[in-house]
Amino acid sequence: MSALFKSILKDALFVRSVVCNSCLERGSHQYRKTITWENTIQFSEFLTKSVVYHDNGLLVLNKPYGVSFSRSSGSNNADKSSLDPEESVFNKQKKNNVKNSNSIYATSGIVSDSLNLVDCLPYLKQQFGYNKLYIARVPEKYVSGVAILTTSPELVEHINKGRAHAPTGKDKYLAVVVGVPRYASGTIKLGFKLEQHPKKGKRVVLLQKWANRAYKRGEIRIGTFHHQLISSGYNDLASLVQINVDLRKYHAYRVFCADYLHSPVLGDNLFGSRVQTLMSVPTTVHHFNDVADNPQRLPQEMYRHLGLTSGEASIIPIHVHLEEMLLPRFFQKGQSLRLRAPVPPHFLWTCERLGLTQQADNRLLEQVEQ
Repeated sequence: MSALFKSILKDALFVRSVVCNSCLERGSHQYRKTITWENTIQFSEFLTKSVVYHDNGLLVLNKPYGVSFSRSSGSNNADKSSLDPEESVFNKQKKNNVKNSNSIYATSGIVSDSLNLVDCLPYLKQQFGYNKLYIARVPEKYVSGVAILTTSPELVEHINKGRAHAPTGKDKYLAVVVGVPRYASGTIKLGFKLEQHPKKGKRVVLLQKWANRAYKRGEIRIGTFHHQLISSGYNDLASLVQINVDLRKYHAYRVFCADYLHSPVLGDNLFGSRVQTLMSVPTTVHHFNDVADNPQRLPQEMYRHLGLTSGEASIIPIHVHLEEMLLPRFFQKGQSLRLRAPVPPHFLWTCERLGLTQQADNRLLEQVEQ
């Protein structure tokens, strides 16, 4: 048997294995397990088991994916009067009665419109013996990771002051991105603003240059990004990237991956189509281009690795996790406190399926062995 035939046979057996696993697991796919709680009590009980730090007036949780800060917001800093931008992509298609077999998406992953952290506070107060709990820092709905509750409003203010006067890069994210970023590592200061279109509404725009007057008027938000490529997976289909940035406004870390790295976050249907492949080279399209409004499309090989068909892509979560958060000068003697939350099961599962754990640092490898 020739070496070439052996190679072809090996690839064929691998594809068959993935397809068979997909058929067997489709009814209980890992992505369908991100939200399993039927009511607030069940979700509250889960949160009591998700505590990553409990001391010094702090109750720090590992917030799961797909759950909001409150009923009316995606995060504690969200504009409560605005619609969920993730849903707007699909609402527009429904309104226009779009019938595209490649755009049969419903949302980004399995999420909950009824469960939220605020409704869980009474249960958490009772379980941990507190009179009051205040939410200090919480990731947005479509991001998992470090969520900080405090026992007093003064402690919330103390945290905010410490973070405001410290260097950048206090929040550390892990992201699974499509393809390989065009820059393996680097540090850059970028601006973000909303740009209005007469028919399409507002879109987030990434800027590498801006006028100071616009910044002083509050029209532009600025963030310093530090990123590092951790590993690349099978056939360079996906990569694991670490991003340090403090700016959360406008989903800045997701826009950064798409518009700057040319590697959008896996599952990102809001910004994922800003990157298109032209002659095997990823390139960005204008944010007002009709193509940029479509849900994310992945290579067929990636769907096979994930045990999905393209028609099931709506259950893919946005793969961003807030792994670490630094609270500068938190203690009386000026020491800082570093809080860390391990990646959720669906994130780790994706990394394993796409071959990202083989080269990853010990943070993921330790979790694979557990």
